[in-house]
Amino acid sequence: MVFRNYSFGRFAAIGLFAVVMAMFAVPASAQTLYSNGPIDGTVGGWTIGPASGGYSVADSFTLSGASTLTGVADIGLWTDPGDTPATVDWSIGTSPFDTSDGSGTGSLSGSALSPSSAYGIGGYYSVYSEDFTLPSISLGGGTYYLTLSNASVGNGDFVFWDENNGPSTAYDNTIGSLYNCDEVSDTSCSESFQILGTTSAPEPGTLALLGIGLLCLVPLSLRRRGTSVSSAA
Repeated sequence: MVFRNYSFGRFAAIGLFAVVMAMFAVPASAQTLYSNGPIDGTVGGWTIGPASGGYSVADSFTLSGASTLTGVADIGLWTDPGDTPATVDWSIGTSPFDTSDGSGTGSLSGSALSPSSAYGIGGYYSVYSEDFTLPSISLGGGTYYLTLSNASVGNGDFVFWDENNGPSTAYDNTIGSLYNCDEVSDTSCSESFQILGTTSAPEPGTLALLGIGLLCLVPLSLRRRGTSVSSAA
């Protein structure tokens, strides 16, 4: 009977392959895929609710590569004192107000910025940082638009999307491109928000571990070549 001396190398290779597959199977944690800057709370707010008196406002965002969107965070919303944001209608597409990549109604969760009297024009409005969940939207790299409308509070008062003059290009459904909306500095405006999700490409740390694992197979391969047969009984 002939015993071959590379069983260890074979099992090590199988084990390493299983570890690598497990690393790729573990979902990446949510991260910020795009940020349009922090909530300002003092420049102004664009009306996006209620449904009877608000507008649809679309802001662009850019993804560097294939990604899965899971949420929208740090949306600055202005309300009358005592009002709490409840829901907002959203859509995502490749052009302003487009719904081709997804749409729905988000349940808002967040808290008022403190002290609230320091925010809003003349300190009159309360400004909230709000989040809502998206239903795992897969997109390729490129430029897309987040549209918000029909934001609601319990008593039907107006809701405003915080302007922060971020890098996004913004549109209103009644006048088109938003401009001159900061009356103080006379600059084009956009609104505060972040797009959350995961990227489809492996993270650099995962690739590094994969490379180390492949290098570990080299000495095992050399041992197999040098001692292929041991003894016979």
